[in-house]
Amino acid sequence: EVNPGLPHHALNLGLVVEHSSQLLGEESVENLADIQHASGAFLQSLRINQDSILLVSFGAPVDHQTELTDLSYNMPVLEIILNGLQAEEGVAFYDALQQGLEGLVPHGGQKAIVGIISGEDDRSETPFRTLAGSAKVLKIPFYLFVISDQTYPKLEDLAHQSGGSLTYQDEGSQLEPYLLALSKHLQNVYEIRYLSSDEPDRARKLDIAYQKNPDARLNWTAHNKFSGQGEGTPALAAS
Repeated sequence: EVNPGLPHHALNLGLVVEHSSQLLGEESVENLADIQHASGAFLQSLRINQDSILLVSFGAPVDHQTELTDLSYNMPVLEIILNGLQAEEGVAFYDALQQGLEGLVPHGGQKAIVGIISGEDDRSETPFRTLAGSAKVLKIPFYLFVISDQTYPKLEDLAHQSGGSLTYQDEGSQLEPYLLALSKHLQNVYEIRYLSSDEPDRARKLDIAYQKNPDARLNWTAHNKFSGQGEGTPALAAS
């Protein structure tokens, strides 16, 4: 039994936005405006009075952090913070991700970290190994958008091992449609129930797999195993 569109399933997301000179480059004003616009569109795509956001914006050191009330949405506050960002020297990316993870720990619902970054880090006190360990233990996926003409295999591994993804962009103007696709992906949640015809005390294992349309702008895949007895435990999966 599959029930689409759970109306009361809240998203609790960490939005990590870099505004360093490394990310913004020579056209810092235009690039920052593109990132602010794309981030604002992402926030507007979420569900009012249901989804909550932890916003961490950073150059070096991590400078702003605001946590909105659980299961609420305060667009004016987020817009003020995003629109007030200016280019700064240095990048403390690992610190920002770690702060976002720690901020989401007390919350329930579906959690994820969305990061808009350059891929560089020259100021963090958090070692990469610590960050990777935290992501593995907390099971919070990283969806990273790297604006760069370089590749970062270590970050690709971090995103994929967390259950998320990494997407490269040449510039901030390309960011908005990808963020909106991610928002739709995170909100497409289904409840899966399994009723066995076997004896109720017999253990069984189910393989549940799904795959996005290969022609879609973004393609997330997952393959999860659930074990249970009797009717089994409801499981959640994103489409």
